[in-house]
Amino acid sequence: MLPGDKNSDNNETDNAVTSNAVTALPGVPALRSYTAELVLDASPQRNTNLKMLSEELERQTKVTQKLQERVEQATKLTMERMEHTIGRVTSGASTSLRLHSSDVPSQLKVPEAQSLSQNSGVLPDSCDLDILFHNMNYTRKDTVEEYSQKVSELQRQLSKTHEHHKKQNAYLRQCIMKLQTKLHESQIEMDALLELRMKESQGQADLVGKLQQTIGELQARKQAGDQRLLDAEERAQSLCRKKEALELSLQEVISVLMVYEKGSGRNTYVVQHAASPDQLSLGAAVGSVLKDLEAENVSLRGRILPMEEQLEALKLECQGKIVLMMKEQTERRQAEEQTSVYQSQMTDLESALSSLRSELLEAQQTHKDK
Repeated sequence: MLPGDKNSDNNETDNAVTSNAVTALPGVPALRSYTAELVLDASPQRNTNLKMLSEELERQTKVTQKLQERVEQATKLTMERMEHTIGRVTSGASTSLRLHSSDVPSQLKVPEAQSLSQNSGVLPDSCDLDILFHNMNYTRKDTVEEYSQKVSELQRQLSKTHEHHKKQNAYLRQCIMKLQTKLHESQIEMDALLELRMKESQGQADLVGKLQQTIGELQARKQAGDQRLLDAEERAQSLCRKKEALELSLQEVISVLMVYEKGSGRNTYVVQHAASPDQLSLGAAVGSVLKDLEAENVSLRGRILPMEEQLEALKLECQGKIVLMMKEQTERRQAEEQTSVYQSQMTDLESALSSLRSELLEAQQTHKDK
């Protein structure tokens, strides 16, 4: 096999690898599946949680970034392979065109000439040289034509590969644009969901505040009701104590009434119902006692009226006596006053008389002395 054939085979192999790499890029099926997944995920349910939506958006963003990285790697790999293929084709064509008679490879030489020159060590004659050059020219033309065909075939495959790569790039760009559009729609929808969630959260917060306020009011009302209940229990206990005190008082009143009836010798209402105190009516008992007391009061009034008349006469008589006694006392007081005046006058006269006597004695003594 010639070196050019090896290069062409390598080029064909590289072109096939390049074509297969382009047509079967590792990201294309995955890209389609991820695109379908994103399309399905782009319209989530309205009732999903905000955290789940955030995680889903982050996952879609990561998937898009991975797809972009895969597309860039596939494009870079394809371009490198294409550049490598073009370089090998160009180098093979230039090598085949630079063949001269001086550098004909050993594979193009006639075997007989090689064996003669190697065995005998002498050059062949002119006839053999003509045959050799003729064969070399013929072989060179065939080689050039073959390389030209291979180069044209490689160029055709390269153009197909380039067109396919352009189509693939356009498809990838279209997919990326769709993904970006879906991502933008998802972002808009997520923003709307976030806004709705914020409104719901605000409404829930307001509702929670109102509920807490209502709970506080209910607790305050409950505390007030408990306090009122405690007050009512205290009042009930106080009323029970008052009831017990009243019952004791009633028992005392009943006992006093019984003592009164027994003492008065009258078996009236209280004594008759003493065996059954539940059937005893205190009002009736008190009424009966009041009637008795009224009757006694009337009889006592009948007795008191003559006594009052006598007392009135005695009062009048006493008043007359009092007036006389007062007159007597007045006269006696006046007499005592006059007596005291007389006594004072007599005392004055006695003192004046004693002073005159003393003067007289002094005068007599003076007269005796003279």
